[in-house]
Amino acid sequence: MQAVHLQLGVLAGVEQAALQFSYEIVTAGTPLEGSALVIHDVPVRVYCPNCAQEGEVVNPARMRCPTCEGLCSDLRSGKELYLSALDLFGEPDLEETKV
Repeated sequence: MQAVHLQLGVLAGVEQAALQFSYEIVTAGTPLEGSALVIHDVPVRVYCPNCAQEGEVVNPARMRCPTCEGLCSDLRSGKELYLSALDLFGEPDLEETKV
């Protein structure tokens, strides 16, 4: 395994630095040993019913619409925590396998 890709939302409740630090420890002695943990940040996005716009929240603690500054409770992204891709070693060369 070359890399593990993770989608991590700002509001997921996971400290990115702690996750990176612990990854090497928990993967030791497993098929994932030596692989990289690639974390993709997912921003907080909300839908605002006041102005009918969806946008990225500048300050997640306030949860205000970036367009009209109205309060928003319709969270569209930002709580994600999931495996999105695996990069494997030794992927076959498709040119060599053609008949």
